[in-house]
Amino acid sequence: SPYAAHLYDAEDPSTPLRTVPGLCEDYCLDMWQTCRGLFRHLSPDRELWALEGNRAKFCRYLSLDDVDYCFPYLLVNENLNSNLGRV
Repeated sequence: SPYAAHLYDAEDPSTPLRTVPGLCEDYCLDMWQTCRGLFRHLSPDRELWALEGNRAKFCRYLSLDDVDYCFPYLLVNENLNSNLGRV
């Protein structure tokens, strides 16, 4: 993704690198509800694993400060995608 650095909050070297992309709140709530056990297989982040039983803390941990870049909505955000790839 051209926005991978945003999804993983990797633009700022002072922030820890994420192992899971930043998720939009409602998407995270759905993910937590239906398949939160998957994250143990997707990420080596033990802090994330420890939050598995608490939906609010889990999704807060996976949220981004800039909600324009959360997954999956950045994929359909017109402001982000309208001129993507144009020089």
